[in-house]
Amino acid sequence: MKKVKISIIREGSALLKNGLAISENQTCSFQYYQSVDDFIENYRVPPKILFLFQTKTKRVDENTLTKVKHNIGVAGKLVLVDELACYTHFANFRTYLNGYVSRSFFYDYYLTIIKLLLAGEYVLSPETSFEIAENVVRLSGLALNGKIPLISEQEKMVLHYVIEGYTNAEIGSELKMPARRVGVCIDRLCKKVMVSDRPALIRWVTLHAYELFNWKLVDKQRCIGVSSA
Repeated sequence: MKKVKISIIREGSALLKNGLAISENQTCSFQYYQSVDDFIENYRVPPKILFLFQTKTKRVDENTLTKVKHNIGVAGKLVLVDELACYTHFANFRTYLNGYVSRSFFYDYYLTIIKLLLAGEYVLSPETSFEIAENVVRLSGLALNGKIPLISEQEKMVLHYVIEGYTNAEIGSELKMPARRVGVCIDRLCKKVMVSDRPALIRWVTLHAYELFNWKLVDKQRCIGVSSA
């Protein structure tokens, strides 16, 4: 399988590189650059995705955006990340995470965006960089506290139809399952996530849709928290 090339431009990217090293896999390869000029002078093949960071001291102007767009071509995706806004928002969740704030959050944040872009189904809105940050933080906190249960692929499919308002009989028809078995599955799911009834289960699914369904329940027109230049 040919790897997707992902480039990252950020001053002082050694920390970022060290954090993402464990995330290298069979589908993605990362290249790191200290500046836009460094990228333009040294890249060999235009990346599929390019992250360009705005930090407290390094803001991105229109000329810089134009220069980068010219070099990645029409096939590449340019993602502008406001690191300062993102990290400031993240710090507000210290109480929720019992005081645990780590820069590893950033790596989760970047990889989340990569997943969204590779899915190829999402519209990135320039409105805010907070929503993905909020969800990564929330899910990280839940994972640290051991509150996210193991849910099978079949159970995920049942949940997908539950949140769409299907009855047990309709779900059974879609998944080729007896309605009674669907009901048993829903009862089991309620116990797994520690809720009492179907409406509470729907609220739980809505809260965790990003993680449960690999981002596919996110509305295409909804802001998902990063700027697309």
